[in-house]
Amino acid sequence: DSTVVEDVAKDFFVESTFQPKKVRINVAKHDELANHPYINRALARAIEAYRFQHGNFAQLDDLRKVQLMKSETLQKLKPYLSFDP
Repeated sequence: DSTVVEDVAKDFFVESTFQPKKVRINVAKHDELANHPYINRALARAIEAYRFQHGNFAQLDDLRKVQLMKSETLQKLKPYLSFDP
């Protein structure tokens, strides 16, 4: 409801300079992955296993190949991932 959004917007804001902490998807260990709110332990294991078997992820779309990765989760994760080696 737009009224609720307006009420919440009065009390909360996000700084324009805010940058979320990025997870380095190609080097992050299981615990770091599983600590992210959008990644559960099973998905963290699947990401690590896929990375071990197939090598580093080059781009966001590469994560679609992880069997447990849902499109909705991938879109939520987009601002939080870094593909640096």
